[in-house]
Amino acid sequence: MGNQVSADRIETLFRIYLRRSGPTPGFRRRAWREFQRALDPLAIPKPLESIRAYRPVGSDGRTD
Repeated sequence: MGNQVSADRIETLFRIYLRRSGPTPGFRRRAWREFQRALDPLAIPKPLESIRAYRPVGSDGRTD
């Protein structure tokens, strides 16, 4: 069976996938807004800061 992949190879690929997976920018933005609303529902939400550049992230998820 030439097309069979070993269990070790599958486990290695799965570990790499899990290490690289993380929250999407949309999820981070929604979670931040929800957190800000929980702190003070009437206040204007503070901007989400970028993890990499320490710049505010716009509503579209960009840091320009």
